[in-house]
Amino acid sequence: MPHHDFKIGQFKRRLGEEGSRDDADLDFTERSLITLLADFRDLGVQAHGSWVDERVEYWLGVFDGAGAAFQQHANRSDDNNAKDLTATLRVLPLKDHGCWGTLEAGYSIMHGLGGESTSATPGSDPTNSLNRSSTTHALMYAWLGYFPGGPLRGWWLRGEGGLYRDRFAPNQAASGPDVYTINPAPFSVHGWNIATGYKLRESVFRESLPGWAKGLEFAFRYDVMDNVFYHSLEYPERRLNVYKTQVYTAGTNYRVSPHAKLQLNYNCVLEQDERNRDDRQMRDVLNNTVVLNLQVSF
Repeated sequence: MPHHDFKIGQFKRRLGEEGSRDDADLDFTERSLITLLADFRDLGVQAHGSWVDERVEYWLGVFDGAGAAFQQHANRSDDNNAKDLTATLRVLPLKDHGCWGTLEAGYSIMHGLGGESTSATPGSDPTNSLNRSSTTHALMYAWLGYFPGGPLRGWWLRGEGGLYRDRFAPNQAASGPDVYTINPAPFSVHGWNIATGYKLRESVFRESLPGWAKGLEFAFRYDVMDNVFYHSLEYPERRLNVYKTQVYTAGTNYRVSPHAKLQLNYNCVLEQDERNRDDRQMRDVLNNTVVLNLQVSF
């Protein structure tokens, strides 16, 4: 069909910007916290349309949507009769403009129904071994990216936010001594990030730089997400309280060749401070990391 192509099989769903990007094109050694949820593969079919010199693109898909919260969807049998629907729109109001550069904006949504059980307490009377309550799960992203031209070329700025709604499987979530969510309630968590960087090989200074320096890129990112789950003290078998994690990342990328790069990242990790509050037993550890990554793509 003109302007369209199709995929069928098991592959990565097109959701969000960073989550859908190839590993070889990542600005940091790891994706941000909220976009990691889009880096899953699932069984389904997806249509892609492209118009106006790829200034307007959209993706529409139908997928199995197997598994509970934070579980992988690939290489497994479906565990519900419903399907997940996905839709993504990406527009470029500016594209390769000599002075203004490129401006990108987009929105994605995944919506579906997961889980099946004949009992209000899943696990006690499962249907065909489907042992979790039915729940509406959703994943939404919105993003914006700007890549200037003219004297600012080489600099880039990206930002992306997301929302995730789902439910854990029974006894999947554990927090505190011998505390499990037997019949967990659905949850909704948010996350967002903003990142910026500067590529010397694309800058106005590239002609005056020594050859070894042209492969350098400097990057920084602030990342936050609700991702630390603890049982509710009032209703521990069902409800979970959620706390946030913040990550400040400073990184250097070095492009060895068009198909190889070296990355060095320092992550400063800050978890919401609720330690020693009643019997919640929040962890109080240093999670800062230094990550060195050598990547070859082919």
